[in-house]
Amino acid sequence: HNPHPNWQRMYLDVGPPRLVDVRFFEAIADEGWHETRSGLQVPSAQRDVPSRQPLLRTALDPGETRTVYVRIASGNAIAVQAVAWTPRDFMAWEGRVDQVNMLQFGAIGLFALYALLIGLAARERVYFSFSLVLAAFGLYEAALHQYTHAWLWPTLPDWSMRSPGVLVALGAAAFLW
Repeated sequence: HNPHPNWQRMYLDVGPPRLVDVRFFEAIADEGWHETRSGLQVPSAQRDVPSRQPLLRTALDPGETRTVYVRIASGNAIAVQAVAWTPRDFMAWEGRVDQVNMLQFGAIGLFALYALLIGLAARERVYFSFSLVLAAFGLYEAALHQYTHAWLWPTLPDWSMRSPGVLVALGAAAFLW
């Protein structure tokens, strides 16, 4: 039901972003059911709303009621949230989150590069090891938030699910090295 008089177009954000398959079934009058797919099975660029988040687009007139179903398949999610957004509000929120994350990834990358250069100049293994730990942690964060799925491996949903664990293991191995 759409109780908001100013909302007609809406995005339904179903999270976390690491859901394998998200399907949105919407009853359309005189047309039957309309299905929209999202999640890791669909590359970000091919989704109805191109975003790293599994977004589902719908439109309801104020006061209109419509039956919808969301089918979610996940290999690791315990709790799933659903948030309704206006497109403008979602894009503003996602832009702020992306800016903060890019600052974080940039800082981690610069520190990793700095530690690598010090390690090469001083010929000390501890700096080289520290640069590998930072690089693995930065890639882990990017994989956890699905930036890597959106840009590095969009057609590998299974790897998108496994890569954060592999990157944490590589970081731990570099730490112990």
